Amino acid sequence: MILKLKKGTNMFKLKLFSFVLLLAVLISTGNIFAQVNDKPKKTPEERAKFRADKMKENLNLTDEQYQSIYSMMLTNMLDRKSLREQYSTDKEGFKKAMKEKRKNNREQLKNILNDDQKAKMKQMRKQHRHEKGKFKIDGRKKHKTNQ
Repeated sequence: MILKLKKGTNMFKLKLFSFVLLLAVLISTGNIFAQVNDKPKKTPEERAKFRADKMKENLNLTDEQYQSIYSMMLTNMLDRKSLREQYSTDKEGFKKAMKEKRKNNREQLKNILNDDQKAKMKQMRKQHRHEKGKFKIDGRKKHKTNQ
Protein backbone atom coordinates (compact mmCIF):
# COMPACT_ATOMS: atom_id res chain seq x y z
CA MET A 1 0.00 0.00 0.00
CA ILE A 2 2.81 2.41 0.84
CA LEU A 3 4.63 1.67 -2.39
CA LYS A 4 1.54 2.36 -4.48
CA LEU A 5 0.96 5.70 -2.77
CA LYS A 6 4.56 6.90 -3.22
CA LYS A 7 3.65 8.94 -6.24
CA GLY A 8 0.85 10.71 -4.38
CA THR A 9 2.54 11.09 -0.97
CA ASN A 10 0.29 14.05 -0.18
CA MET A 11 -2.74 11.77 -0.45
CA PHE A 12 -1.09 9.22 1.84
CA LYS A 13 -0.24 11.92 4.40
CA LEU A 14 -3.78 13.27 4.24
CA LYS A 15 -5.29 9.83 4.86
CA LEU A 16 -2.86 9.12 7.69
CA PHE A 17 -3.55 12.50 9.29
CA SER A 18 -7.33 11.95 8.99
CA PHE A 19 -7.04 8.51 10.58
CA VAL A 20 -4.93 9.77 13.50
CA LEU A 21 -7.28 12.72 14.03
CA LEU A 22 -10.33 10.45 14.03
CA LEU A 23 -8.64 8.08 16.48
CA ALA A 24 -7.77 10.98 18.82
CA VAL A 25 -11.36 12.26 18.74
CA LEU A 26 -12.75 8.80 19.54
CA ILE A 27 -10.37 8.30 22.45
CA SER A 28 -11.08 11.72 23.95
CA THR A 29 -14.85 11.22 23.56
CA GLY A 30 -14.62 7.92 25.46
CA ASN A 31 -12.75 9.63 28.29
CA ILE A 32 -15.36 12.38 28.51
CA PHE A 33 -18.22 9.88 28.85
CA ALA A 34 -16.27 7.88 31.44
CA GLN A 35 -15.86 11.03 33.54
CA VAL A 36 -19.55 11.95 33.31
CA ASN A 37 -20.60 8.69 35.01
CA ASP A 38 -18.23 9.14 37.95
CA LYS A 39 -20.50 10.28 40.78
CA PRO A 40 -18.98 10.87 44.18
CA LYS A 41 -20.08 8.15 46.56
CA LYS A 42 -22.18 9.27 49.49
CA THR A 43 -20.84 8.83 52.98
CA PRO A 44 -22.62 6.47 55.38
CA GLU A 45 -23.89 9.54 57.25
CA GLU A 46 -25.42 11.00 54.07
CA ARG A 47 -27.08 7.69 53.15
CA ALA A 48 -28.45 7.23 56.68
CA LYS A 49 -29.80 10.80 56.72
CA PHE A 50 -31.43 10.33 53.30
CA ARG A 51 -33.19 7.13 54.36
CA ALA A 52 -34.28 8.55 57.72
CA ASP A 53 -35.58 11.70 55.99
CA LYS A 54 -37.61 9.58 53.55
CA MET A 55 -39.11 7.61 56.43
CA LYS A 56 -39.90 10.80 58.32
CA GLU A 57 -41.67 12.18 55.26
CA ASN A 58 -43.61 9.01 54.45
CA LEU A 59 -44.43 7.80 57.98
CA ASN A 60 -44.79 11.12 59.83
CA LEU A 61 -42.14 10.25 62.43
CA THR A 62 -41.75 12.17 65.64
CA ASP A 63 -38.37 13.78 66.35
CA GLU A 64 -37.55 11.03 68.84
CA GLN A 65 -38.43 8.32 66.31
CA TYR A 66 -36.39 10.13 63.65
CA GLN A 67 -33.30 10.21 65.88
CA SER A 68 -33.68 6.52 66.75
CA ILE A 69 -34.08 5.53 63.11
CA TYR A 70 -31.20 7.75 61.99
CA SER A 71 -28.85 6.19 64.53
CA MET A 72 -30.05 2.70 63.56
CA MET A 73 -29.51 3.47 59.86
CA LEU A 74 -26.07 4.94 60.49
CA THR A 75 -25.02 1.89 62.47
CA ASN A 76 -26.39 -0.28 59.67
CA MET A 77 -24.44 1.61 57.00
CA LEU A 78 -21.20 1.38 58.96
CA ASP A 79 -21.77 -2.31 59.72
CA ARG A 80 -22.47 -2.97 56.05
CA LYS A 81 -19.12 -1.45 55.13
CA SER A 82 -17.28 -3.57 57.67
CA LEU A 83 -19.19 -6.71 56.61
CA ARG A 84 -18.30 -6.03 52.98
CA GLU A 85 -14.63 -5.89 53.94
CA GLN A 86 -14.92 -8.95 56.18
CA TYR A 87 -16.62 -11.06 53.49
CA SER A 88 -14.73 -9.65 50.51
CA THR A 89 -14.05 -13.14 49.12
CA ASP A 90 -17.17 -14.91 50.45
CA LYS A 91 -20.22 -13.60 48.58
CA GLU A 92 -22.60 -16.14 50.11
CA GLY A 93 -21.35 -15.36 53.61
CA PHE A 94 -21.98 -11.66 52.99
CA LYS A 95 -25.53 -12.36 51.77
CA LYS A 96 -26.24 -14.47 54.83
CA ALA A 97 -24.83 -11.84 57.21
CA MET A 98 -26.83 -9.07 55.50
CA LYS A 99 -30.01 -11.14 55.68
CA GLU A 100 -29.51 -11.51 59.42
CA LYS A 101 -28.77 -7.78 59.72
CA ARG A 102 -31.99 -6.89 57.86
CA LYS A 103 -33.95 -9.19 60.16
CA ASN A 104 -32.50 -7.43 63.21
CA ASN A 105 -33.29 -4.02 61.69
CA ARG A 106 -36.92 -5.00 61.14
CA GLU A 107 -37.17 -6.05 64.79
CA GLN A 108 -35.71 -2.72 65.89
CA LEU A 109 -38.14 -0.85 63.64
CA LYS A 110 -41.06 -2.73 65.20
CA ASN A 111 -39.97 -1.34 68.57
CA ILE A 112 -39.69 2.24 67.26
CA LEU A 113 -42.80 2.59 65.07
CA ASN A 114 -46.41 2.69 66.24
CA ASP A 115 -49.09 0.41 64.78
CA ASP A 116 -50.29 2.89 62.12
CA GLN A 117 -46.74 3.51 60.94
CA LYS A 118 -46.04 -0.24 60.79
CA ALA A 119 -49.15 -0.76 58.66
CA LYS A 120 -48.21 2.09 56.33
CA MET A 121 -44.64 0.76 56.00
CA LYS A 122 -45.96 -2.72 55.19
CA GLN A 123 -48.19 -1.22 52.48
CA MET A 124 -45.27 0.79 51.07
CA ARG A 125 -43.06 -2.32 50.91
CA LYS A 126 -45.80 -4.25 49.14
CA GLN A 127 -46.25 -1.45 46.60
CA HIS A 128 -42.49 -1.18 46.10
CA ARG A 129 -42.23 -4.91 45.39
CA HIS A 130 -45.08 -4.61 42.89
CA GLU A 131 -43.46 -1.66 41.10
CA LYS A 132 -40.03 -3.30 41.17
CA GLY A 133 -41.26 -6.29 39.17
CA LYS A 134 -43.49 -4.23 36.89
CA PHE A 135 -40.90 -3.67 34.18
CA LYS A 136 -39.61 -7.23 33.79
CA ILE A 137 -40.00 -9.25 30.61
CA ASP A 138 -38.75 -12.83 30.35
CA GLY A 139 -36.64 -12.41 33.50
CA ARG A 140 -34.92 -9.27 32.18
CA LYS A 141 -35.67 -5.72 33.15
CA LYS A 142 -37.57 -3.72 30.61
CA HIS A 143 -36.61 -0.07 30.24
CA LYS A 144 -39.33 2.22 31.56
CA THR A 145 -39.62 4.17 28.30
CA ASN A 146 -40.43 0.99 26.34
CA GLN A 147 -43.82 0.49 27.96
